[in-house]
Amino acid sequence: TLVSSNIDSVDMSELGEDMLAHSYFADDSSALADMMALFWRNTDPARRCGLEAGNSAAGDAPYWVYRRGQCESQSMIDVMALMQRNNVQTERDAQIMLIRSDGNREKLDEIAPIVMRNFED
Repeated sequence: TLVSSNIDSVDMSELGEDMLAHSYFADDSSALADMMALFWRNTDPARRCGLEAGNSAAGDAPYWVYRRGQCESQSMIDVMALMQRNNVQTERDAQIMLIRSDGNREKLDEIAPIVMRNFED
């Protein structure tokens, strides 16, 4: 894993490897949820679901290790996509959208705290 203080490096090797070691995002939707949080809100890795801080061998730059199964990925993708389509920009607007949503209330209650971390300063 490339580790640099100028980039956020994420070790996704837990999801398996293919010949080029880049199909993990297509094979596991939780990896897509992580990338969506990054591209949609530029969410810091410390606030994205499924990432734990790792330590580089030299100890000079942090990196992140992805842990499979810690996020309800498809529901998160659906909610984040809906918020993105509706141009939700604030924590308050996100809360209102989650409250008004007609989706599965149990799932929404489960993922709401994770989705809301995308709006923290």
